[in-house]
Amino acid sequence: MANHYALVTDVASWFETCLPGPPVPQDILDDADATNIFRDVPKSKREDDYYPVLYEAFRKLLDGSGGKYFMPFTGHNPEENSNVSSADTRPDFCMYEKDGPGVDTFTIKTSPPKDNSNSAGQATTANGSDAGAEVQHETQTGSPMPTDTKNRPATDAKDKDISDPHQKTKALQARVAWPWITAFIEVKHDPLCLAYDVKKGSFIIPNTDDAKKTRSQIIKYVAEISLRQHRQFVLCALIIRERAFLMRWDRAGAIVAEPFDYVANPELLLRFLYRIAVAERPAQGYDPTATLASPDEIEQFKAYRDTYALKAKTQGQVTLLRYMDDILSPGNQRLHPIYKLICPDPDPFTALEPDQVAKESEGIAKAPASIHAATQTGLSQAANEAEDPAKDSNPRPEKTHAFLVGLPRHGTRSPTGRGGKGFVAYDLDRGRCSFLKDYWYPLSPSVHPETEVYKKLNANNVRYVATLLAGGDVGCPSALQETLTQEYLPEKQRPAVRRHHRFVVAEIGRPLETYDTGIELYDIVSCALRAHKDAWEMVHILHRDVSMGNILINVETDEGFLNDWDLCKYKDDLNKPASQHARSGTWPYMSAALLRFPRKPNEVADDLESFVYVISLAILRFHVHNLTQSGPSGNDALGIYVTGLYHAAQKTTDGYWIGGHDKLNRICTGNPGFSLVDETSNLSVLLERLWFLSQNHYANLNMADMEVRWGVGRVVEEPRDPAELGGGTASPFNRRQAVNRFEDDLDPPKDIPPLDFPKKSSRTPHPELGDFSSHAGIIGVFRSVRSGWYTIQDNTKTEDQFVGMVAYGPTHPARSIGGVRQSSRAVNSTDAGSVSKGVKRSSQAMGRSEVGSMSKRVRM
Repeated sequence: MANHYALVTDVASWFETCLPGPPVPQDILDDADATNIFRDVPKSKREDDYYPVLYEAFRKLLDGSGGKYFMPFTGHNPEENSNVSSADTRPDFCMYEKDGPGVDTFTIKTSPPKDNSNSAGQATTANGSDAGAEVQHETQTGSPMPTDTKNRPATDAKDKDISDPHQKTKALQARVAWPWITAFIEVKHDPLCLAYDVKKGSFIIPNTDDAKKTRSQIIKYVAEISLRQHRQFVLCALIIRERAFLMRWDRAGAIVAEPFDYVANPELLLRFLYRIAVAERPAQGYDPTATLASPDEIEQFKAYRDTYALKAKTQGQVTLLRYMDDILSPGNQRLHPIYKLICPDPDPFTALEPDQVAKESEGIAKAPASIHAATQTGLSQAANEAEDPAKDSNPRPEKTHAFLVGLPRHGTRSPTGRGGKGFVAYDLDRGRCSFLKDYWYPLSPSVHPETEVYKKLNANNVRYVATLLAGGDVGCPSALQETLTQEYLPEKQRPAVRRHHRFVVAEIGRPLETYDTGIELYDIVSCALRAHKDAWEMVHILHRDVSMGNILINVETDEGFLNDWDLCKYKDDLNKPASQHARSGTWPYMSAALLRFPRKPNEVADDLESFVYVISLAILRFHVHNLTQSGPSGNDALGIYVTGLYHAAQKTTDGYWIGGHDKLNRICTGNPGFSLVDETSNLSVLLERLWFLSQNHYANLNMADMEVRWGVGRVVEEPRDPAELGGGTASPFNRRQAVNRFEDDLDPPKDIPPLDFPKKSSRTPHPELGDFSSHAGIIGVFRSVRSGWYTIQDNTKTEDQFVGMVAYGPTHPARSIGGVRQSSRAVNSTDAGSVSKGVKRSSQAMGRSEVGSMSKRVRM
């Protein structure tokens, strides 16, 4: 993470770059007594003693700045009814809009007194008025605390609970409410918590445990705000005793101002708060293309949901209904408010027009045209009045579409990187649900935004991929949203600029792991394989991230489709240098060759090998095999096997992560290391033949030559923690369609003879199976088992065996995976449900103590 911090040694330059604006008016400084406003802070002996002094200073400044915002103490009050409630996920001070839409979520409700008598022990205000009445007024109006110290409730000493160490700050407090935080300040009293430092003009990242913990808190706060809000960047400050650090976070990292003494120079910290308070929302870091949905728009969404409920018959339709209920539930709306996002219309020659998706929406409530009149021609006059499109190389389309989104189906709690979020979205223009993806992609000649990719796929009639409805870069042509931090990082560690991108597709998917039977697994993966084949052969696009998470089941048709093309590359790009020092893909599904040689370019063979691991891991999770266990030992054997084969990783001296040692050994023998209990079932035969195919492919590879061409440095003793796999529920399938899939769509070329596979007991290599150099071999394997799926054994699916599984590791390639457990972590039901609850782990190469375990997905 150290490579993501950029130091600006001049605070004035930081303001000019990160938070431009007017100076604090002198009358506001005078009224706030700016010269002495922080003088009592460093004399405090406890961190709790800082809070009242800081709160009072912030109150004076913000009241004088228009009174729109306030900054209560929130460090003792986590978000209500949220799983984000640990001690290190509560910023000390959060800036909120006083009378904004989220006031009910951050106000701490206080029960009114039983009567209005001013009896002994009754709290009173400083001027003698009844404090209980004032508290009741706060609850009704939503004002979390008074804005005038003269009228602040004062607690009678007789009633004061001296056992409560936070008693003196209770009148200053509000609750953490992540959707509504404009900016935050974290406070530390202990100098050992110094997270950043500057010595002789150089930025220092202290490596002490306390420093790591402080950085971890800042990272978590920024990540949570970025996940729960629609942001371009986040502004915050860190106070450590009398020193203050100002920060601006975006998807490339953080621009940090050189620390200053805010007690001796209070104007700088006051300027920080003042400029945020008087700034327009884009200057505060918000995305101007995202606005809160109006009550009428939400009611329209609810009407669609109610009408859709009448036709929801299949498991997929019931799943979509549940997705809508998740968005519209009052509890989730408090945690994930419903926003209207604007998305540009793609090229009209390739975009799907509204009447082309009308069949699915017949009988469903449509959007009244009057509601969307303003969105049909763009964001607003201000957003679209920019320069002549002819003068811009990337003009914004004249037409835009509006979509309502709430709780994301997936997202990332990382402050940097792609920041991908996926939403089931209500299309206000078409009056139906669709899927919206929002992320930041690196600007590189070999990285292609997904709108561009889907245009090519759809224009060439590639089947079993999603259908593009809208999409493009976010922002107006003269002000596309891009990261800034990279401009201030040293050139040697400077990442690519990231640009905000958003697109919408017609299809909504449920996870592959919700398949119900072996034949449905076969069917859905067959669809994805067809999509992969067509994309490569017809459009020369390689997916590069085949995994269970990227193969989805259409909720309307129960067909499979290959999703998530943001890591794809065009054929002409495959041999170009990587845009970043990292390997793209999802670690457990990556080919043994890519894991062993991270500098090796991706090939078709690597993606096809990933399909083998999709089938293998699905069987390991959901079907009875020889590693399935019950009793006190649970599934320890399964944990040892899965960790060693699919998650083992080590770091090299030149900064690469490598793995795949055990995977490569298994492939070379053609033995996956496990077998289904019923070895005669179609699923068992499919598994065996896929591993035979893998063996044949690697028999033709010259590993010594690959070592010379793509070898990396020696391994250092910094193994990566194993990632965890997700889980799911059951769903129906179309049996007839599954049986006919390869017969109709995936027949290999006529010049390839039918395959004659050996019996189960044979482990002799069979060159006639082909390899992974083209799709013909793996298509032949799938085609060979397309019939005979009607046995009970093939159509039995168990509960998720990865739930509760202990991950053994980190595992060294040279060490037996059956050895002593080095560290373990149980995969609980919450982890296993992460797909449906919608949070992907961070993909940034940060320390575990700072952001948690490494993601399953390692992106470029």
